Amino acid sequence: MEIKEVLIFMPVKRFENELKGKTVVITGAAGGIGSSLVESFTLAGSKCILIDIDRKGLNSLKTRFDDISIYPADISSPKIIKKTIGSIIRRYRSIDVLINAAAIQKPIGSFIEVSENEWIKTIEMNLIGTALCCKYVLPVMVRRRRGKIINFSGGGATFPRANFSAYAVSKTAIVRLTEILAQESEAFNVQVNAVAPGPVNTKMTREIIAAGSKSGKNDLELAQRTTLAKNNSLRQTNELVLFLASSRSGGITGKLLSSVWDKLPDLSRNSKGLKGSSLYTLRRIDGNRYFEKR
Repeated sequence: MEIKEVLIFMPVKRFENELKGKTVVITGAAGGIGSSLVESFTLAGSKCILIDIDRKGLNSLKTRFDDISIYPADISSPKIIKKTIGSIIRRYRSIDVLINAAAIQKPIGSFIEVSENEWIKTIEMNLIGTALCCKYVLPVMVRRRRGKIINFSGGGATFPRANFSAYAVSKTAIVRLTEILAQESEAFNVQVNAVAPGPVNTKMTREIIAAGSKSGKNDLELAQRTTLAKNNSLRQTNELVLFLASSRSGGITGKLLSSVWDKLPDLSRNSKGLKGSSLYTLRRIDGNRYFEKR
């Protein structure tokens, strides 16, 4: 709940016609990014179904927004999330949009020093949790021949991020999972994409600062700057997610898109040309086609 005023500037009205009445499931809904997405989609007229392990946070959102449903659940548990998604489908009959925003960041520190139990827990929450939600939501989208899935990647997915190995590995795997699911569901008119939100002033930022030198000089300095900056990245992230959830994104699928660097007008104009392209994907630079400019 770190930022409330930023969404005043959100261009929600642009997507209202496409998103009004849509059934949108948001995991990690009680978090900083998750709660801002709840506000955006609620303002757009969507029916929001919120999933989070934080029951207190969900109850707080329930007091702020009338037309939402809350489901306290641990998404890393196959049994619990299968039951939760099943309950949602029985109640709403369909799910138009799934947004997987749930994530944890710890442990912070060098790989050989951090707790293996915390490391595994992060993989289970971030990667396995995202995969399970996709697994149980996709069948209803495939059956209806339409749907949008938006996963969240993050720092370390496209570059080595020392001291954040569990988080970075899980977020990298989410990108590849996104690409695979996009290929498997393209014939059923289901689009699957991943979003990199960039630095946002959330609980994760405070964790980096609290970890001090364990975070590493670059990450610590970035986190400190993020707490002082305006939250443009959060606004841009909301706009990108609204775009991907709407029909305006066309057939864009299987892509990792940055809310900071990838501009919506460019994506809209080039949506057809992205099909089959290596742009916005995880690929090896082989030196034959791509050359690094120094």
